Parts: sequence; C-alpha cells; structure tokens
Amino acid sequence: MKYKVGDRVKSIGKNDKKNGIIVKFDDSYRPDIPYLVKFKNDDEKRWMDESELTLATPTLKYKVGDKIKSINGDFKGDTGVIIEIDNGSTAIFPYLIKFENYYDQHWKQEKNLELITSNMKYKVGDRVRAIGDLKTGEIGIIKIIQDSYMAHIPYLVLFHSGDEEWMSECKLELTTPTLDDMPKGQPLKKDSDKWTVLHVMQAGLYVLESDETGKTIVVSTKELKVFGFKIVQEDKQSPLQIVTEYIDSQSDGAIPEEVGEALHELNKE
Repeated sequence: MKYKVGDRVKSIGKNDKKNGIIVKFDDSYRPDIPYLVKFKNDDEKRWMDESELTLATPTLKYKVGDKIKSINGDFKGDTGVIIEIDNGSTAIFPYLIKFENYYDQHWKQEKNLELITSNMKYKVGDRVRAIGDLKTGEIGIIKIIQDSYMAHIPYLVLFHSGDEEWMSECKLELTTPTLDDMPKGQPLKKDSDKWTVLHVMQAGLYVLESDETGKTIVVSTKELKVFGFKIVQEDKQSPLQIVTEYIDSQSDGAIPEEVGEALHELNKE
C-alpha cells in the first residue's frame, strides 16, 4: 500500500480538494477503495482509492527558534524553545521543544503550544552602558537574555573589564563606540589606513595596531581626534556568525530571539 494509517492526505478530485488523515486501511471488502479518510471540518469519513489521494505537507504555525509556552498536556505552563521541526505528512507531534526547566527534549503538538512574543528592549549583541548601579558608566555587550525565571534581571552583560553581571533593563542604556570610549578590538580608520584597538589602558590611552604593517602605537583620546582617526562601524553579522558565536558561548539558557531567527534563516538555505 502507498499510504498508511496516520498519513496526512489531500483529495485530488476536481471538485473535492480537502485535507484529511487516514484513520483506517482495509482492502478485504473493497480493495478498490481501501483507505478510510477523515477530512478536516467534515463529520463523515469516506473510503477512497489511492489514485484519489496525495500526501499533504502540513502548514506549520511556528518555526525553529520560536519561544513557546505549553498550554495543555504534559509540561502545561512551562516555557521553552523550538529546536527542531518534523514537517513530514505523518508528523502528529511536529515540534521538538527544549523546555527551560528540564534537561531532556519533548515533541509537542501545535494545538498545545502558544507563541511567546518578546517585549525586550535590548537584544543579544547590543552595546550598553550601566546607569544607576555600582557599575555606572561601564560599557559592555549583552551576552544572554533570560526573561522567564529571571524577569527582574534578564540581561547578562559582559563588561569590558571582563566581569559578567545580570542587569535589569532600567539599569542599562544603548551606547555606540566613540573615540572617548572604545572597546578592545574596535576597528578604526585614518585616511586609508586601518587600525584596531589592541589594548585599552588607564587614563584614556589606547594601544593601536596597524592592520597592514602590525606596527603598534600608544595614543590618547585627544591625539586620536587631532590625527583624524574615525570609528569604523562593523558590518552586520551573518546568520552563521550569530549561531557560531552562540555555540562558542556554551550557554545553556533559552535560545535568544536573534539566534532563533538566524537558525531559521540557515534552515531555509
């Protein structure tokens, strides 16, 4: 037999194109119509021939990386992230979920899931400055966002000093690099020459390295401005770079929204 019980199918008659599921196979009485099909939004079941059917690919509501909440069945009330999708015609439980409070993973039905939309002000990779806190004035990068069970301090910030600290949204503000405040690794440009901040020293001093010759110099903030150095804005990361950096971070928290979007983009390639 071409199909089996549980297959999602579509009728291919000219005036009768419906989606359904095969609930029984029996070729003992009417071998010409061995498939009993229950169609969507139809109270009746119909016996059908193989030539009247084709496999139907389900249209799924969610994507890899989506943050969801279980609203029925096992893990009701728990939140997690979709890490894999089985889009086959027989997939009754198409979503593989990594729940935040459990080590193992579980396949779930779409009807038992609810999408969690993020209202977070910042995202992973944002450059922020601490305000109204013991670290006031310090600059860092948002490394991880965990807004489920740490809603009061959802942002893990990696500061330029090397310290990591969970911070609340009200204690942070977005900032962009300036010549007065640059992180290690910041690219610079002077005329056609390209430089990189090799080290950040005390009292507004920077060690710069020439990208072309490898020569290093020590300059002050004032000298940077006098000599005409300019900040070079880094290009937007590719999906592969975003996912690779997330894997390298060895984070075991919920997958950040932008990492989920990158996974989705890679999944389409």
